Amino acid sequence: MPRRPLTMPARIICATGPESTGKTTLCRGLAEVLGVPWLGEYARARLAEGRDYDAGDLAAIAQEQCRRENELIARAAR
Repeated sequence: MPRRPLTMPARIICATGPESTGKTTLCRGLAEVLGVPWLGEYARARLAEGRDYDAGDLAAIAQEQCRRENELIARAAR
């Protein structure tokens, strides 16, 4: 009888720590080695677009990050 490939539930890896310590570089490289999708931090993308934010915007930023994560998970092959 042929063996079925093992399937694993989706896993999310989140790197946290102080600024400029290499988290983004680490996560991009890890995603490349594992052959899985990578999603950057929405707050960083927002700043790169020239859109500042303050403490009052944090809930909306967190909601957008979660929306992007859920969208990526839905599209992921595994």
